[in-house]
Amino acid sequence: MTDDTKERFINPYTDFGFKKLFGTEMNKDLLISFLNALLNGKEKEIEDVQYLNGENLGDGYGDRRSVFDVYCMSKDGSRFIVEMQKAEQAEIARYSESERRQYEESMFWDNYSVLKTAEMKGVKKEKIETVHRLQRMGLSVEQIAQGTNMSIDDVKRLLQIE
Repeated sequence: MTDDTKERFINPYTDFGFKKLFGTEMNKDLLISFLNALLNGKEKEIEDVQYLNGENLGDGYGDRRSVFDVYCMSKDGSRFIVEMQKAEQAEIARYSESERRQYEESMFWDNYSVLKTAEMKGVKKEKIETVHRLQRMGLSVEQIAQGTNMSIDDVKRLLQIE
């Protein structure tokens, strides 16, 4: 190492470090291998991942934020979200009953937020696919709007029509 170069290290326990190491398409195979090794056959084997880079507010408990990292697809077709958490189990074990209850409630709202977001994304994706399917069937923009309960402008935006 020369005087004008410094060694740099990335902490993989931070959200930034985890995404820097595993959060690119180039490192997708590395992430899949890492998660499968971490799960050690106790869960379904992951076949593919999709990166989710959104933050969502929960619907309660002080509107906690949930940052999810990876949407996983297993070999049997099931789907689940892996979220990185920085909490030591020993630390959680020392919580009082009240603190433990608060922690469990916060985890409930985090999970609820993740599931609601995934549900909303699924509904949106289905609506987009429906609009395109109806267009391929030859329906007009007006008919598509009526059949999907969308505005004509929204249908045009999805179909990228001016």
